[in-house]
Amino acid sequence: MVIEVKKAVAKDLSILKSVKSLDFANYLETWEHQASTKAVSFPAFMYTSEEVYKAERERFFSRTWIYVGHTSQLEGANSYFTTSIADIP
Repeated sequence: MVIEVKKAVAKDLSILKSVKSLDFANYLETWEHQASTKAVSFPAFMYTSEEVYKAERERFFSRTWIYVGHTSQLEGANSYFTTSIADIP
């Protein structure tokens, strides 16, 4: 599992070309899995950085279908609803 995660991180280092924050770049390049018996979280800048938000939008929200509802929410044939996730319609 750790090897798979490291491969995924290495593959996604290409997003660093568009990220100017050294904190973000250094975090991704130096991240190592560490077993822990207590809860841990990302560094604080990961929650407030515009660059991290942009990278997340590109990496996680733009590449695949995302579940936004269930067929039971539709009234019938040819019904639909729309939504936005991470400012992407």
